Amino acid sequence: MKNARTQKRLGERSQLGFAAAVVCAAIALLSITANRSGAQVTYSVTSAGVYAGFNNSMGSETEDDFVANSFTVVAGGTHLTDVVYMPTPGQVQANQSATVAIYTGSSLTNPSADGGLSRIIASTTSVTLASGQSSYDIPLAEPVDLPVGQVFYAGLLLPGITGSDAPLLEQVFSTTLNRSFFDVGPTPGAPYNLDNTANLTVLGGTHPVVGSGVQQAGNLALRVLAVPEPAAVATLTPLAVLLLPRRKPRRFD
Repeated sequence: MKNARTQKRLGERSQLGFAAAVVCAAIALLSITANRSGAQVTYSVTSAGVYAGFNNSMGSETEDDFVANSFTVVAGGTHLTDVVYMPTPGQVQANQSATVAIYTGSSLTNPSADGGLSRIIASTTSVTLASGQSSYDIPLAEPVDLPVGQVFYAGLLLPGITGSDAPLLEQVFSTTLNRSFFDVGPTPGAPYNLDNTANLTVLGGTHPVVGSGVQQAGNLALRVLAVPEPAAVATLTPLAVLLLPRRKPRRFD
């Protein structure tokens, strides 16, 4: 029964991913792990390829869907400003609530290492999403400054996602970096607590609440935008500052 249900669920989501691949391939071409454009850095784990939509339900039940990517801070990208969420086309319902947050950690592939993740509470932002957009640029409530080499996680919470919707998007059939994770509440259908990430599971892995086969192994389409710390920019001459690109990051529409 479980295998049949899993194959059916993955088959349905693969169809969504095939449709999404054409839409998202051009977007993915813009991204590498730290893609510098002027003073901007884009943290990402995706590239050009095939994409599939998914949710975090074990079947038809409604879940609070939490996902996250891990990154390492690079020089020039120490001032985190925005999280960019790229959905499965046509799968974001009108007035969908979304929350983004930044966490510090110690391992790119093990969010439970050294006591687990620590949320930077001041960064957390909740917004309401409109339907039909190809990407959503969500500014952090307060920008986050981290040192070069620091491991951090960018998290996205979409509460109340039904088992028939698949608003999350992952790159599949490519090198899996094992730096994309998912989670739900402590029991099926329970609310998610942003400060309880103990069950965070790599995409394609077996989750202690919803089990295996929730999605394929892959890399999550969730990015973080960053610039140098303001103090570093302020040391430039006035003329140099006038020549800088706009601080507002360009959307990936």
